[in-house]
Amino acid sequence: MTDASDIQSIISTASSLPNFEAKYGTEMVDIIVGPDQTLYRVHKDRLCTRVPYFAELLKKPMTSPDNTEDAQAAQDALPTLSFPQEQPDSFNIFLTWVYESTLPTLKRNKDVTKHRGWNWDPFEAYLLAQHLNLPLLQDLIMEALRSGQTATGMLHSLDTVKTVFPRVNNHSAMQRYLGHSLLKAILSADTSKLEALYPTKEIWKLLDSDSALLMLILRYLRGMEGKAMGEPRFAKGCTYHDHDKSTACPSGKK
Repeated sequence: MTDASDIQSIISTASSLPNFEAKYGTEMVDIIVGPDQTLYRVHKDRLCTRVPYFAELLKKPMTSPDNTEDAQAAQDALPTLSFPQEQPDSFNIFLTWVYESTLPTLKRNKDVTKHRGWNWDPFEAYLLAQHLNLPLLQDLIMEALRSGQTATGMLHSLDTVKTVFPRVNNHSAMQRYLGHSLLKAILSADTSKLEALYPTKEIWKLLDSDSALLMLILRYLRGMEGKAMGEPRFAKGCTYHDHDKSTACPSGKK
């Protein structure tokens, strides 16, 4: 039989537990993602607290129809946002971060044709974070990518450089990483190993077609005489971070 002290202990424990409503709120928002219109129903307070982009977007009043009944139905409906160009897989990773403040460990995919050979695509996730102006999430993705590549020895392909580089922001961490990785492949003495992944002829074609990438590589090459280039995967500090460099690194890097 439970006595009064046990009941009080139960009440005390319950009151100390996190309040779900206080943490996430009760108001929801619908987000439709991708060409197949995958629906995500997300806690509005959590989303807006974590992502200023959505806080600003949801401040704007939704347009209401002139018809009274339609206007009432629109008022009762959940706010709905649409991102037809984004991929649901990347949005899943984004929402994992929104709710859990972390990312899944990046691992090799048994199906090498999916997610560029990973269990989730760090490049598309980075581009989504960039779109939403989330430098801290971009930093986490860069750390996950470099850790995954270090643990598995798996490098991104030249096709990844070709398709991702034009879409990243100038001076971004991903731009530096793609540029440094390509330059490392060009300079590497182990040409037999890297020729399959980075064929010399295909590198020439890429640099010939992408003047911005060519200029970046040339800029990196200037002043390198007599200097060995380090492996970008193993770089220390905030070399491949996007956070404000005037503030302390949120990942604890120095």
